[in-house]
Amino acid sequence: MDQNIEETTECLVVGRTVQRSSSFLHSRFRRISRDVVLPIASDPVLTKSFRPPAQIERIHTERVRCVLLESPDLVAFETIPDSDEVRTILRLMEANFSDTPFWVSLQCQSESKLADGSNLDTISAYIKELAPTSMVALGVNCVHPELVRPVIERIRSGLGSNTQILTMCYPNSGEVWEEGWKHVEGKTPSPEEWSNIVVRSGADIVGGCCRTTTSHIRLLRELLY
Repeated sequence: MDQNIEETTECLVVGRTVQRSSSFLHSRFRRISRDVVLPIASDPVLTKSFRPPAQIERIHTERVRCVLLESPDLVAFETIPDSDEVRTILRLMEANFSDTPFWVSLQCQSESKLADGSNLDTISAYIKELAPTSMVALGVNCVHPELVRPVIERIRSGLGSNTQILTMCYPNSGEVWEEGWKHVEGKTPSPEEWSNIVVRSGADIVGGCCRTTTSHIRLLRELLY
């Protein structure tokens, strides 16, 4: 990750205490100061193959309480690959932390499916039914840039026109893992191409995840302003 953060003064840095990697996010609605969002990333050991829902809820409860010690403006649940885990998070936040603003960012394998193969539309439907009090946004992160637009369109359609919940995306750079991260011609967009793809997604909050740099975010900001 490019450490020259000063070049992107209107960005929001995710990743201080709970997960190792950082993400740069940018809202097209207002200037956002740094270090106001603390993330809770999904962990492979939390998936339903390993732990029952009650244990997943207990682990996330402990994580949220830990994060709230830092007095963040918002808690980010990100890279969530499992529909059951999403539902657990939503129920947990509504029941125990209803005054805490939060968002959920999904990990998807396609425009209609989460990484575990579950249907994305069921998540939107559940959110409409539950109507979580403090949910700020629903989106996707750490996916190939070309996937974000169809996912965002599907989320927005599923949530409906009356929702106050924003959409968000922060894809990775589009590099491919082949015994190390590699730029693959025809598959990995340049920073200029990447920023245009992200803006065209139509998401309300946009940014970059793994392997993106401040160059990506600077170009993104220039397109938005």
